[in-house]
Amino acid sequence: MTGYERLGGTGVLLVARTGVTVFRGLSVRGDDTTHVDGSGTNTMRYTLDPLTGDVVSASGTGTLDIVVRGALKFQRAHQTSAVHVLLRTP
Repeated sequence: MTGYERLGGTGVLLVARTGVTVFRGLSVRGDDTTHVDGSGTNTMRYTLDPLTGDVVSASGTGTLDIVVRGALKFQRAHQTSAVHVLLRTP
């Protein structure tokens, strides 16, 4: 939990989560070996109802970098993402 604030006339709890992703792979087909390496990070911020624990809203960002190396090819990719979620009550 990172804090408490007033939102729309009521109080909400603030929670932050940070994640790290790291992966490494290898594929062999005949004489060709392909290596895949990647890493990324993401952060989410949740707003929670303090009485029920329900998620009121959430937002976050993330990045991912991937490198693929084979005998004949080299590719690099960078991805960024953002998400914003608002929950509606019926």
